[in-house]
Amino acid sequence: MLARYLGLFDEVFNGRKLERIPEYIAEDFLPHDSAPNTPRGPEAIRLLVVNMAKSFPQRKLTNDLIICGGDMVVAYQ
Repeated sequence: MLARYLGLFDEVFNGRKLERIPEYIAEDFLPHDSAPNTPRGPEAIRLLVVNMAKSFPQRKLTNDLIICGGDMVVAYQ
């Protein structure tokens, strides 16, 4: 699970490789902090990454703390 999270983080959020999102995100995924009418699945992450890149084009995210257990990963950035 951690390797998948790190791949998503590095390739999609920092590398802006939007075509890789379906490899990491399930079709029924819904972010826990999503607004009403937010799309589910890979489209939810695609919109997040695109909007973040427009607002902060030079920003690279880092993980300061990662906690994993079973199928859950929690990251502090």
